[in-house]
Amino acid sequence: MEAREANKRQLEVWKKTLEYEIEMMAPYSKSACTAFMDRLVRFELELEQQAMFPPEKVLVSSNVPHY
Repeated sequence: MEAREANKRQLEVWKKTLEYEIEMMAPYSKSACTAFMDRLVRFELELEQQAMFPPEKVLVSSNVPHY
């Protein structure tokens, strides 16, 4: 499996997990889940950009922090 496909699959798992957590634990963990969702959205955008511009053609690295 290619890294991009694995990343996309992991992203979907995280999204489903987060949706469940928000439903079951809100409001206790909502702020943490919101921050995590923001990071997932940035990660998803980065994956989309990499699809449009493969890494060997990218000249500027991403500013998205990796946790």
